Amino acid sequence: MYNSFAQIYDQLMDDFPYDELIGAFSSLYTLKGRMLEMGCGSGRITQKLLPRSREYWALDVSEEMLSLAASRLGNQQGLHLMIDQGEEFSRELDVVLAAVDVVNYMQEEEIESFFSRSFRALVPGGALLFDISTEKKIREELAENVFIYDEEEFALIWQNQFVPEERGVYFDLLIFIREGERYRKEREYHFQRAWKPSEIREALFEAGFSSVEMIETMERQIFCAVKRDGGMKCRKGL
Repeated sequence: MYNSFAQIYDQLMDDFPYDELIGAFSSLYTLKGRMLEMGCGSGRITQKLLPRSREYWALDVSEEMLSLAASRLGNQQGLHLMIDQGEEFSRELDVVLAAVDVVNYMQEEEIESFFSRSFRALVPGGALLFDISTEKKIREELAENVFIYDEEEFALIWQNQFVPEERGVYFDLLIFIREGERYRKEREYHFQRAWKPSEIREALFEAGFSSVEMIETMERQIFCAVKRDGGMKCRKGL
């Protein structure tokens, strides 16, 4: 996932409202301290949040994405760029974050693992925050659509197919990358699940979280789950 498509995706996301999304997260919980970001991608959110942190772990399953993040971020003090291979997270974290559809890409067992690893790694009063694209967005905007991009360095034909039995959409990405006077053809397949908020809440409670808040904005449902210390809760948000 996100091999040849990594650099193209980064360019396509150039005008994404990252500051607005960070503001939505911040309305639920203060983003600071020892932070871990799952699915950091090319490091755009990492770049914005790193100055707020005391130490920052940025993880992704794609080596290509981490390479882009390393180019963007450089060798900054307190930053750890790492491939996620399912190991336990560093302990004593204040915040775990997964932004821009990361959880939509997870299957049920992956969500259970991510939530459980986050719970074990967080300090009492620490929080897990993430967003998911709404089921309406996946069913009505992404499903059965074709997006075509013709740029100077690449061309992309992005075809989507919604599968009701799996409650998700398959992305068929046909990529043409310019190499001098020729184009190199690549193909990738991705899948996003349309998770229901009730399923997400149940999985969070099962992992051990007892305080969960959700807001809806930007066609996203944004969750905050706190590891209770007797008093700390998510704020009510926007």
